Amino acid sequence: MRIQISYKGNKVDIYCTGYRKTPKCLYLYGINENSTRECLRQYGLQYLPLEQVGSLMVWMQKNIIVTEPDLRQRNRCLIAELGVGEMFCTEAGGILYLYQVNGQGIYFYTKQGKEYTEIFNEDLEVYPCTDIPITGMKVRLHHTDTGNCLEVWQSEPNNKKSIWLGRYTYGHYLWYYLSDAPYGYCEPAYPVNPSVEFICCDKDWNEVLRDSNNPVRHPDWFPSLEELCKREWTKIKDKYPNTTKDGFCDWLDAKMPKDTSYDDTINWWSHRYVLIDPDNIIEGLNWIKKVTHPAIKTEVIHSFDFMGEIYRIARIAKQHLLCDALWYEYIAISPDPDANYASWYAYEYDLAENSSKKK
Repeated sequence: MRIQISYKGNKVDIYCTGYRKTPKCLYLYGINENSTRECLRQYGLQYLPLEQVGSLMVWMQKNIIVTEPDLRQRNRCLIAELGVGEMFCTEAGGILYLYQVNGQGIYFYTKQGKEYTEIFNEDLEVYPCTDIPITGMKVRLHHTDTGNCLEVWQSEPNNKKSIWLGRYTYGHYLWYYLSDAPYGYCEPAYPVNPSVEFICCDKDWNEVLRDSNNPVRHPDWFPSLEELCKREWTKIKDKYPNTTKDGFCDWLDAKMPKDTSYDDTINWWSHRYVLIDPDNIIEGLNWIKKVTHPAIKTEVIHSFDFMGEIYRIARIAKQHLLCDALWYEYIAISPDPDANYASWYAYEYDLAENSSKKK
């Protein structure tokens, strides 16, 4: 919220999360202390810091007036209309940059926490992050483009048409409008302004959480599916000490007979195997033969939730068709049986040897 302090013909807007006024004192909470102190000092107002971080007590002087300005009616405003300590965004080259007013210049915050001062013209229009009208938009996750660190989201259809949006899965996890989506290049065209709030839903359009490019309303981004898959694997991987990402191809190549055909050689790793999955845990792979085995099989070893959907971490058992190789692969399975796995983690091979070590 913004409050306006009028004193000796001067007026200044200050951004705070709350305030309290008594006949003798004005208490400000959730402020930028350095910027607010400098501003109060310029206008000759006396203040004292409070024990609570981000708070000040201002002595009420004769003729001082404290009011709440009207809420803004537009999602843009001039630099000159911002309050001290208020955050806002500017757009340049298709990227949103976040700033905070300090009364004399503008501090730009990088994710490393370094501050850079930049001066703007007071008549420049920007996106304020506070006190602006909010437009809600229901969205749900369509798919993840891991290679480009991008999630592709679909808005709830209106007249059978959807808006396609992307959320980057690094940095500040900003939202962008996409072009050539959902099955083309899905290129981020330009960022969504901070007045749009995304109502992130499950596949049936039931709300799960809310997010936006507004760091005041949503200072903490929610983890991507990729990030969550990694976190969940970290919780359980110590239970499976023989897992690895290394050496599998060399191990499997060593089992290849000398008289293997050219076709079998080039498909040795990827297509010359069956799934040991008698319980049909892995759906959507009907083109791959499933068999049984007396000692090993595919199992679900962990489950977790993302956007109202249950994902499962499975230990997939595989058997090679042209040699005696048996191995496990650990993956996160998507709830959509027609989708690819959500994440791949590791191999576990030399199963007979590992079994004898445990004994």
